[in-house]
Amino acid sequence: MEEVLDIVNKYNFYPEDVSFMLAFHADPRLTTFRHQGRVVGFALGKYFKKTPSKGESCFELDYVFIIPEHRGQGLFSRCLDDLFEKYKILYIPTREQNMIQILNKKGFKLDKVCLNGIDLSFRGIKS
Repeated sequence: MEEVLDIVNKYNFYPEDVSFMLAFHADPRLTTFRHQGRVVGFALGKYFKKTPSKGESCFELDYVFIIPEHRGQGLFSRCLDDLFEKYKILYIPTREQNMIQILNKKGFKLDKVCLNGIDLSFRGIKS
């Protein structure tokens, strides 16, 4: 976790928000991306059951960051594949065009406009 905090501080990637979520969220789920033994990115979100009676396991990805020199190598795409091994439904809010393109390629659909009126929330369902 210390390596993730180093990354968010070095690249000024929502350092207060990520630190708060890691420290105080009841059950944050953190996945790290490694290259030659060092953390080069991470995905952070939370697990929930959308419909407890149906037992649908869901995951909302709140933060994802890959350091610039390791982007474009498929790390995020592999992360989505790994998340679908664990969860039936993934929700990912974003406004980043490159992420929207990846989500579309992976079969995600627009779910809603987020409350901030800027971000779009995409939903992917395990096939």
